[in-house]
Amino acid sequence: YYDARGEGNAAKTYLELSQDIIIDSLNGFTENLFADIYGNGHKITFSQPLTKNVFNYIVGKVVDVTFIFTLDMTVKDFTGALANVITADGSLKNCRFIVGGSITVQSDYEYSADYFPVGLAIGANGGKIIGCTVTTADLTVAGYEHANFVLGGLVGVNEGEITDCKSSLAGVTVDTVDFGGIVAFNQKGKVEKCVSDLDLSLTTRAGNWLINAGGICYSNLSALTDCRVTGELTVNSA
Repeated sequence: YYDARGEGNAAKTYLELSQDIIIDSLNGFTENLFADIYGNGHKITFSQPLTKNVFNYIVGKVVDVTFIFTLDMTVKDFTGALANVITADGSLKNCRFIVGGSITVQSDYEYSADYFPVGLAIGANGGKIIGCTVTTADLTVAGYEHANFVLGGLVGVNEGEITDCKSSLAGVTVDTVDFGGIVAFNQKGKVEKCVSDLDLSLTTRAGNWLINAGGICYSNLSALTDCRVTGELTVNSA
């Protein structure tokens, strides 16, 4: 832990991939990633369905890695497949995410006006995400009419920088969940030069529930520049 943080006289830990890796368990993974990972274009495939995110916080750098996830996640708060949070010191650069499986909202909520963002890769970004892509493969996202969950194609909530990123979302079933193509909530950060390529239909089985969707962001309270949306997004509220 302290070595990875570079505290004292210890050097910071750097991990470099020389081949593709298949991981069948999260046992032994650190909760928070302080080290830097250089992927050299290699893949990290999680062969078993993930029931939780890989890391809680990312404080280090993750560069040029392809992550392949099959999810089986039941969520009750903000989250993402790779990590809940990228801190101000953390970053992702030139990473690729291939995401399939299912995300289900925990269905024991009383009605709440609070909104909960879920990102396919990252729950909340306070650092930098540059040149990253998300592609979906047979993904199902199922919500619950008393819980206001919003799906972000890459990130749930952004208070950092997202630049030159792309979400390519097809073959996805989204039911009773709001949607933003790149990020659910762009709060204090900036999103620039990003592309959302959609072949997506949003539906709901809840009789009095209206779907809200945006091609880049569900909600933008900050800087959004030079972005574009291609493809088709269909919304079918009951």
